[in-house]
Amino acid sequence: KTYKIEYGCCETKDDTSKTEVVNPILFTTTTCPNCKIAAGNLDRNGVAYEKINADDNPEAAKRYQIVKAPTLITFGKDGYNKFEGVSEIIKYIDSVKA
Repeated sequence: KTYKIEYGCCETKDDTSKTEVVNPILFTTTTCPNCKIAAGNLDRNGVAYEKINADDNPEAAKRYQIVKAPTLITFGKDGYNKFEGVSEIIKYIDSVKA
């Protein structure tokens, strides 16, 4: 698979040549207590996501202008959306459950 995260899309190069959606990315830090709360809420609600530690991946954090943890990045055909903090992430979870 070739991931083009900067554009929010993922191209799968296989027999079917399908394009699939990239899971949201949860940016966390090592010392962030709210990051565990956000991840727990995503897990409990069955929301698929990828977790990236911003401390270990500063280039990814810079690409999405991450200045606060936790931050959830979601992707669509028009780019990406950013949800900063537990309350915003919970609003996102509620919107996808509805």
